[in-house]
Amino acid sequence: MRWFLTIVFAVLSIAGGALFSLIMTLILWDTCVDGRLYQCTDDDGAGMLVSMYDHASAGDTALAGWTWDGLERLRTMFLAAFFVIWIVASAGGYFILQRLEKKLLRRSPAV
Repeated sequence: MRWFLTIVFAVLSIAGGALFSLIMTLILWDTCVDGRLYQCTDDDGAGMLVSMYDHASAGDTALAGWTWDGLERLRTMFLAAFFVIWIVASAGGYFILQRLEKKLLRRSPAV
């Protein structure tokens, strides 16, 4: 039964970490980059998931002081941050679930 809980905890941690990371990076992208560094004419809500070169070819405009290469580098940094946050959040979630399991097993009476 222990192996089953380990698998469940791993799946929950990985999925939860991915969701947390996606929400955090998309919120930061939408508040700090989208609309402030370039103007998107067909805002589809994909945020950092769409290449900046696709935005350029769609007729969007980079605002003063920014180039599409610079925006693409920034997008790459956001994607790297997504993966780093995902890994850290998944590992943290897994260890928290493991500790909770051990704490609950210590409290439960022996059967």
